Amino acid sequence: MQSLSFWLIFSILLTIVVETIKFKSIKKALYFMKHSPIEFILNVLIISSTLALSFMVTRKVFVFTIVTIFWLLLSITNTIVTTLRGYPLMFSDIFLIKEGLSLSSQYFTPLVISMVLILLGFLFWIGYDLFQIQFETTTLQYVMGTVYVFLAGYIFYKTEKKELPKPAEEVELYEQMGFAYSITDSLYPYLNRKPDSYSEEKMNNLAHDLMPYFKNHPQSVDHNVIMIQMESFFDPLTLQNLSINIDPIPTIRHLMKTEPFGKLIVPTFGGGTGKTEFEVLTSMNVDYFGPGEIPHNSILKSTDIESLATHFSQSGFETIAIHNYEGNFYNRHIAYQHLGFDRFVPLEYMAGIEVNHDLSQMNDEHLIHNIIKAISQFEKSFIYAISAGTHQPYNETSYDEHHDIQIEGDLSLEERASLQDYCIKLHRLDHQIKRLLKYLETRQTPTTLILFSDHLPNLPVINDETFYPFDHYEVPVMVKHPSEFTFHDQKLPAYQLATEILNAVGIRGGIMNAIHDLEKGTFHYQSDLKLAQYDLIYGKQLLASVFPQHKTQEIKFGIEPLTIHSIMKTDHHLVIKGSGFNGDSQVFIDGKRVPTTYISEGELHAEMKMNKGNLVTIKQISGYHQALDEGKSFELAKINS
Repeated sequence: MQSLSFWLIFSILLTIVVETIKFKSIKKALYFMKHSPIEFILNVLIISSTLALSFMVTRKVFVFTIVTIFWLLLSITNTIVTTLRGYPLMFSDIFLIKEGLSLSSQYFTPLVISMVLILLGFLFWIGYDLFQIQFETTTLQYVMGTVYVFLAGYIFYKTEKKELPKPAEEVELYEQMGFAYSITDSLYPYLNRKPDSYSEEKMNNLAHDLMPYFKNHPQSVDHNVIMIQMESFFDPLTLQNLSINIDPIPTIRHLMKTEPFGKLIVPTFGGGTGKTEFEVLTSMNVDYFGPGEIPHNSILKSTDIESLATHFSQSGFETIAIHNYEGNFYNRHIAYQHLGFDRFVPLEYMAGIEVNHDLSQMNDEHLIHNIIKAISQFEKSFIYAISAGTHQPYNETSYDEHHDIQIEGDLSLEERASLQDYCIKLHRLDHQIKRLLKYLETRQTPTTLILFSDHLPNLPVINDETFYPFDHYEVPVMVKHPSEFTFHDQKLPAYQLATEILNAVGIRGGIMNAIHDLEKGTFHYQSDLKLAQYDLIYGKQLLASVFPQHKTQEIKFGIEPLTIHSIMKTDHHLVIKGSGFNGDSQVFIDGKRVPTTYISEGELHAEMKMNKGNLVTIKQISGYHQALDEGKSFELAKINS
């Protein structure tokens, strides 16, 4: 009885501590307990059920301690993650461990990382000692623990099935429903994806309703389409109670005033670019996936999905994705093939450049250069480009009093410095957009240009309503089209944008576009959208059997192929002449990586002595030293030396 009392009291105290860490305030945690008793009890139920696992084992102290540390570390991680990217920790972040580790060095100093590793080592040491302590487990304790865990699971399940009214925004969800409940809630959709109304009859009826869309014949299109997804873009002149002496985006502002302009409702804030990207490309609503899920890291690892790329490809376009950052970030090198792109041009395949893979130092000049190169190379092209030059982190510690861009207002150093750094990066992006527009004016082939933001930046001023009292999920979108174009809705969900664009250029889309085109505004619009998404990805693909899907092909990397023209051997190294090289080009001899020096787009030096008959391979190396494809291999015997 004494142990049960301790377990219950400790569960309540641990829940309060977890909420205190989440709110960063004991006062707010106690307010949550007092004014949201049902939600607080649900959180106690979840935490106490995990602690109850200790009833079922002999190493009770070890399990009890491990579970306690687990909740503390989870809540601390949530606070850090929410601060850095603007939305909380979720189950789906398991799929983003690689991306998180690759960015950690840009947010944390080596000292901080070392301290974390030392702390983890200390915890393992303590854990080893606790593991040695054992207590007898009685049948009653085992039964009580088992029954309680299953009871807690059943209560949570029934709570989820009732679909209690919950905030749509993740940050508000965590604040109103509690941390333990919310992070468990983010797991539930992965366990139960199938909609209750999904059936063969329902899908056959939906297919019948969509038939009129596919009877319309697409028009012949003879111009290019460029979509630029601008990283963390917003108009800083919309900020209240401060002033910026120079307009950072004069070119883009001119487009806002002279071309169709609207607001895009995106599914994320401060980070999670892949969610907006997926909605725009596929016309699917990510609300019907797991909370926080980035489809690039889950379904797009193995599942083909219709997208703008497949629709344009069917109309004779060369479809190209371009991004001036690592090709394996968000697994884009895999995802874009499953989305139907013909080729992908990541940083590693931008010929003639040598840059560090540091998001805070990315230059959108390389992005625009390759857009221009692609549109010059192919007669009719659809280009989906993702900029990186305005990506966080932003400098929050030093303000440049001598820079042309100055910020005035009642701001802290952190707010002023980060906003100035953001505006400087934004001004560079604007200059590159101006460069692209000037090039397009010289071309005879008309071009549709769509510019839009993936999400708002996670700036301190954005998170302060004094300066930004607007919706955090509304971002700018503008379209420069050869003929008349208007947004049917001034506020457009990101998953509806593609249908608007396809209709404007005269290209027929796929199943998702048909639903948007025929059912938007009807009472069953969202339910049919959810059913169609489930059927195409996880279900029996009944709709795909009625409306055949476009078959994807192996994706190509780079605008032009990587080639080797000749290899010359000297006393100290190989001189490799070819084309398409950059700072990420690496030489492999018989599968073994050798020291490589980048000289130019057409020349590499490899520090290696070799005999004839060895296999020379050039690979483009991405993050985590991963080669994006098999590279180009040549036998020395077949190459002039």
